Amino acid sequence: MVDLGRGGVLVLAPVGSVTVGEEVRVRFALTGYPLEIETSGRVIRTDDHALGISFTDVPVDLDEAILWLEAGFLATLF
Repeated sequence: MVDLGRGGVLVLAPVGSVTVGEEVRVRFALTGYPLEIETSGRVIRTDDHALGISFTDVPVDLDEAILWLEAGFLATLF
């Protein structure tokens, strides 16, 4: 995973693994975070090494996971 936000995720993936517009299931875990997140999405971008996936169903635990990531980042600043 390269980037995560409320609207979707950018992930590293092999070239040609899926096409723009394709519906996909997304499941990921964040190192150190206690829950795995699973949802559905649609591929909105592909390039040589990454896929942009827009969530079609916002995962229930996503906001909490993003806050957890932000808190960890902020802790490294002090």
